[in-house]
Amino acid sequence: KRNADGLVNVPPKQNGKTYRSIFFSNIFTFFNLLTFTVAAALISVGAGFSNLFFLIIITLNIVIGIIQEIRSKVTVDKLSIMNAPSALVVRDGERQAVPVGEVVLDDIVYLETGKQIPADAIVVKGECEVNEAMLTGESVPMKKTTGSEVYAGSFVSGGACYARVDKIGGACYVQTLTSYAKKYKKPKSELFRSIKAIIYAISFFIVPITAIMLVRALMNNGWGWEGWVAAVPNIACMVIGMFPAGRFLLTSIAL
Repeated sequence: KRNADGLVNVPPKQNGKTYRSIFFSNIFTFFNLLTFTVAAALISVGAGFSNLFFLIIITLNIVIGIIQEIRSKVTVDKLSIMNAPSALVVRDGERQAVPVGEVVLDDIVYLETGKQIPADAIVVKGECEVNEAMLTGESVPMKKTTGSEVYAGSFVSGGACYARVDKIGGACYVQTLTSYAKKYKKPKSELFRSIKAIIYAISFFIVPITAIMLVRALMNNGWGWEGWVAAVPNIACMVIGMFPAGRFLLTSIAL
């Protein structure tokens, strides 16, 4: 009945950042889209490699950002206080080992020295000492008697007892702590804030300035294809020069 109702000790899935969102957020930025647009314009007029060298810097910056975020995601996804593979439960009057994920609400679990507690439970028989340092930072073992609550993720350091599972899965205190640690938040960095301020300031001016420069260049060189070929390299150099691409790369490397 407990299994049918979904009352099993399975931790909830964490809604972290997906690999798709990591790639998307690092590739499709205003800065990258602008530089790719400039690169496309240069390629259309047959510009050489020397004119497109800035793409190497942009690509390195994107790759570093993606690798760092993926490494962070893998590390966070592995973060878990619970590592017990199985638990001893009393079923049909006998003790039997079951995977921690198959422990259900109101199961009677047997806790002995050296075992990790699989779910939040209330002691119903016996006495034990529990090390809760992983949860609270308190290094002194806590004595648990009948009616005391024991928490998932802590270890039995002495004695033995029977306990009734009171909370399972995401309702356990340890899962609350883990969810806080795994929650994705945008980094609060003065360095990031300064760079974004520079980007916003440049973005406010760069589009109208580029449009004005392009019109002036076409007026001087003609509105045909020849005028476009003559105007694009100079304007591209101006646009790329306005963006601190080197600062982005150095910041990524430093971080």
